[in-house]
Amino acid sequence: MPGLIEQFLDRLKSGFHELRNPRMEMLRGIATHVTRAAHVSGNQQGVSTSQVVNCEINNRPVEIWMPAVPMIENGDELIVAGKLKFGKLEAWAFRNLRNGTSGHWDYNINQFATLAVIFMIVLAVACIIPVFLILPLLFIPYAVIAVLNRLRIAKEYRAIMTEPAEENSERAN
Repeated sequence: MPGLIEQFLDRLKSGFHELRNPRMEMLRGIATHVTRAAHVSGNQQGVSTSQVVNCEINNRPVEIWMPAVPMIENGDELIVAGKLKFGKLEAWAFRNLRNGTSGHWDYNINQFATLAVIFMIVLAVACIIPVFLILPLLFIPYAVIAVLNRLRIAKEYRAIMTEPAEENSERAN
């Protein structure tokens, strides 16, 4: 149980960091030093796997997180979008201009948290059990952060998909 509480608090803390620092960065260039890894996390209740591609684009470190292995090789021209974290661009959306592939992280809202919020709000509004009036306060921030992250990732994906494939001559890298 302490592990679940720590995970919840870490997610909540990182979510509030996202709310304070909402600026998205887009980066376009040639991928070099491409490496792949699988990130596995979970506990007794379940396990999730994320695919991570680390590379450099224009000599800047980039970490691309995807639910499936992205088709990225050394020398591919990429457009990525994400947030700068600890000096590395953490990209949640990419577009590979060489092979035409693209992707974004599918940030699903935790169904349990969503159902819990709905249930607690209904109980609070109905005032059936006054003890539950405080419980929605525990779940609402998590649900709000999850929704905001999903909207941010969708915005990043739209931004890289509308970026022209041919680079304008007046645009600087």
